Amino acid sequence: MQPLNPFLSAFSKSPILAQCLPPQQHILLVPTADVLLSLRDTETGAPLVASIASDEFLASHVLRIPIPKAGGKDVAQNLREMRGKPRVYSTFNGRSLVIKDNCIYTNKGECLLTRWDGWACSRSKRR
Repeated sequence: MQPLNPFLSAFSKSPILAQCLPPQQHILLVPTADVLLSLRDTETGAPLVASIASDEFLASHVLRIPIPKAGGKDVAQNLREMRGKPRVYSTFNGRSLVIKDNCIYTNKGECLLTRWDGWACSRSKRR
C-alpha cells in the first residue's frame, strides 16, 4: 500500500488553503508521495519531506489562474490554438512558472515536471 501523500497532508493543515479563494482560480501541483519520500535537498542534504510543511514550499506549488475576460482573447482561443504555446502562471508566493506542452519550467528555464507522470525538482536529487 502506498503511503499517504505528505504534501497533501501538510497543505490541508496550512493557512494557505484558506487563502486560495475562489478555488476555481487556483491549481495545486502535487508531487507524488514516492518522489517526495525519496528526494533530498541538494543545498542542505536533508530529506525533502522535512521541508514540505514550510509555507514557502507549499505556496510554490499553488498556481494562480486568471479569470478570462468575457469576449476577450482568452475566451476566443480554443485548446487546439493554445497547444504548443507557452503560458506563464504565477505561483501563490509570486514566482513564475511556464507551462508548455507536457512540461512545467521555472522562469530560469529549468524543467520541473515532464509528461505529467513524474517529478524532478531542480534543487533536489534522489538518494
